[in-house]
Amino acid sequence: MRAFIVLVLALALAIGGYFAFNQSKKADPNTGTPALQGTGELDPNAAADPGSKAEVSLQGGDFNGERQAQPVAPEAGGDGNSITTNADASTGKVLGRVVNLEGTPIEGADVTLTRFGGASLFFSGPGEIDRSTDRTAKTDKEGRFEFLAVAPYSMYTLLADHESYASVERGPLDTTGGAVIEQELVLGDGARLFGQIKDTQGNSVGNARVVLTPTALGAIPGEEGLGRREVQSDAGGRYEFLHCAKGPHVLTISADGYGQATIQNLVVTGEDAMERNVELDVAQLMGGRVLDQAGAPIEGAKIDAFLIANRATRTQTSTLSNKDGAFEFQDVVAGSYTLRADAKGYKVATVNRVNAGEMNIEIQLLPLPTVSGQVFDSNGDPVTQYTINLRTGVQNSDLSMLVGGSRIQVKDPEGRYSMTLPQAGQFLVEATTAGYAPSLSNSFTASDGQNLTGINVQLTTGGTIRGRLVAQDGTPIAGASVKTENNEWTGGGFDLSLGESFPGMSTKKTAKTGANGEFVLRGLHPTQYLVQFTHPDYAQTALRNVAVSEGVETNLKDIRLERGSSITGTVRGPGGTPLSGATVNLILETSTEFPLQYSARTNKDGVYSVKSVRSGNYYFSAQRPSAGGDNPFAGAADMQKTRRTISISGDGKYQGEDFEIND
Repeated sequence: MRAFIVLVLALALAIGGYFAFNQSKKADPNTGTPALQGTGELDPNAAADPGSKAEVSLQGGDFNGERQAQPVAPEAGGDGNSITTNADASTGKVLGRVVNLEGTPIEGADVTLTRFGGASLFFSGPGEIDRSTDRTAKTDKEGRFEFLAVAPYSMYTLLADHESYASVERGPLDTTGGAVIEQELVLGDGARLFGQIKDTQGNSVGNARVVLTPTALGAIPGEEGLGRREVQSDAGGRYEFLHCAKGPHVLTISADGYGQATIQNLVVTGEDAMERNVELDVAQLMGGRVLDQAGAPIEGAKIDAFLIANRATRTQTSTLSNKDGAFEFQDVVAGSYTLRADAKGYKVATVNRVNAGEMNIEIQLLPLPTVSGQVFDSNGDPVTQYTINLRTGVQNSDLSMLVGGSRIQVKDPEGRYSMTLPQAGQFLVEATTAGYAPSLSNSFTASDGQNLTGINVQLTTGGTIRGRLVAQDGTPIAGASVKTENNEWTGGGFDLSLGESFPGMSTKKTAKTGANGEFVLRGLHPTQYLVQFTHPDYAQTALRNVAVSEGVETNLKDIRLERGSSITGTVRGPGGTPLSGATVNLILETSTEFPLQYSARTNKDGVYSVKSVRSGNYYFSAQRPSAGGDNPFAGAADMQKTRRTISISGDGKYQGEDFEIND
């Protein structure tokens, strides 16, 4: 089954990118950090000393992926002892301070908390970068910042930026399970990037617009983005950027009368000055029209032009079509281009080998398929308010995957909906509303330009899971979190990369156990489930293969939780120096177990603490702290060099589990 999931990943990301793209058009090594992958607990005495870092503890991974926390009222019909919600209502905190290399607080630094940092870009498809969920704060006179009520997510990134320092990226940060994350971000001077802009005749080009964009932060060249900086060249064509951050950048240069020039991979390797001179070619025109199948103009289509050239400097520019469907590039240089046209409701079209100077280019866009229908309740009456998602059916399988970004809120007196599909193919429509389980339409196949009607959804109440959580001595456990997940879920990095596109039809719900340890989860789509059990004082565990049937209550009876073991130690670097901000990982040898892994970070003294670890055999390793621009494979090399096995049983205390990381 796991091998099959690997095969369908590419399809999930490709289709999801369409919706994410169209929705987006709307709308330091010296730091100590708390635990990742679970509920970090800070020493309560640490708050009294702003400069201190608490030893951090961990109670296992919550692995909530990208799901947003949206508290809802308890479901009707509960037993009075358990509370059931449709999403994890717990939220985390991200706080800390920004200092310079001397440890002096930096006031007025811009701190951004984002889901799209360098760590998460490996799992983001084309067009999936959406900055609408970014949160920003300015540091106070003590250099402190805080983000409260942070939605659960496993791959947040922090960026600290100040005009007098080089920006720093730190991540991934995991706020699932209400974790408290504390970071100290250290800003250095950075590098100086300078150069001169001339044309092909050797003339200096003044007043050129020069934009530097750090690609590790998911910014789009030429558009607003995290860490983006812009200057103009002087009369002599000279430009300069101070305090450039370590890592890869895109340098874009444009000037009136000249073709746009883009240097795709300009790598800042340290704090030494870098010189990069740029030569601009005289601009040429290139244009045409964007039309539909009937020859009617398409307004607002975005046309991107990419110079086909094997050289460091190239042209990469874009424009929009007007009401007559006409478009024109005024900043291309001589050469052959690939044009890509995209408009809402149409398939993306690509035209290859178009030469600069051509003005009669015709790009025809084909309409995407559409689907419409109604949603009915169990009595056959129209449902006037609900949410629909698109799912991709997998051939020769009963599995389906959510198409990322396809969610639509519907409010219609007749229960009607309509949506544009990302491409031709096999799909299902999923409808969800309060009081019902997520329900599916029949599978359908759509062709390009086809308008499918009558794709209806009949809602069902689904099944129920009930049970009771107790300690090893039979004492009820109150306040524990009970969650449903896909039966194949392990919570590992690969599963997180799939996000909502994880194949299956499981309903994700969360309940809290009542005073008698009981819980109930209703409105579950009939399928097999992994049920997770989490409590700060116990080792997290789960049950697989929990079958749910329509209209049937599945009783798990008593589930016993063990207290779990604690593991402590120190991580040291070259020369035995304690490493602050290093990560320690425990990964179960059996890859299908849950939770698959535990992680924790060291404090300022290089000390880590992992708590409530369930019994099992683990691969145990450590890796040095990293920041934006560092070698992304260095951490993997550290884990390989330091890896050993450890056997955990009962509620033992494993002390002195130290690591040494040497270059």
